[in-house]
Amino acid sequence: ANVPANKDVIAVLERYRATTDHTALATNVLDAVANIPVTGVGINGGAGRIGVNLIMAWLKNPFGIEPRAINDLDFKLQTTGENGAKAFATYLERAFNIQKRGNIAGIKVKSGQDPDSGFYWISILGYRITLSSEKNPEDLKWDTRGAKLVLEATGQFTEGKEDKDARRHFQGGTKTVVLTSPGKGDTVLTVSPGINPERINPVANFYSCASCTTSAAVAVLKVLIDNDLGRKEAQHVD
Repeated sequence: ANVPANKDVIAVLERYRATTDHTALATNVLDAVANIPVTGVGINGGAGRIGVNLIMAWLKNPFGIEPRAINDLDFKLQTTGENGAKAFATYLERAFNIQKRGNIAGIKVKSGQDPDSGFYWISILGYRITLSSEKNPEDLKWDTRGAKLVLEATGQFTEGKEDKDARRHFQGGTKTVVLTSPGKGDTVLTVSPGINPERINPVANFYSCASCTTSAAVAVLKVLIDNDLGRKEAQHVD
C-alpha cells in the first residue's frame, strides 16, 4: 500500500535497506546522541564491530559530536603502549579502506603519546582520541579525558546485575551513558531515532538505542500505526 511516512522514519528504513545492520545501528546511535547537549564522547568497546562502525559513521557525518576517548581490551591499548596504539591505528585504516560508502577509504590514522597524562592516542582528521584498556568502568577517567557521554558498545555492560551494570561508567566520571544494545530494566530510556526522539530530555542520563533489528522493525510498525492501518500480529525474528 502507498502509505505516507515522515522523513525521519523513511531515513531509518533507508539505512537498513542500504547498509549492513551494524552500520545502520551505529548511525542510529549517533543520530540519537546528536539530540543530547554534549560534545565530547567516549566509546567503550571502540575496537569491536559496533565500536568501529560508530567511528566510521562519525566520519561520514559528525553529528555535531567529537570522539575524545576509546577503551577496549582487545588491543591492550594502554598496557602495550606505542605498539598497541600503532596496531589500532593500522586496524582502523584497514577498516576504512574496506568500507565502500561515505568516502572514508584512505583516511589516515596517526598515533602517539601525551607526555603529560601518559595516555597513548590516535588522531583522525585532527581529532585526538586517548586510548585505554581498563576492565573496570570506574577506572576509565572519562571526565579528565573530555568524554561527558559514553557509548557502551561492548555488549557486556547493560542494566541489571551490579558487576555488569553500565551505570558504573558514572563512577568513571562521565555524565551520560548510551547503550548500543537493548536495556533490560525500567531505569533506562529506550530511544529509536525517527520513532520516539522526544524521550530524550535534560533530566535523563541513561539511554538505550535498542538494537538493529528492533529499530528496523519499529520503523515499519510506526508507519502502520500513524496511518491507522491496524495490526493483528507482529513476529520479531532476530
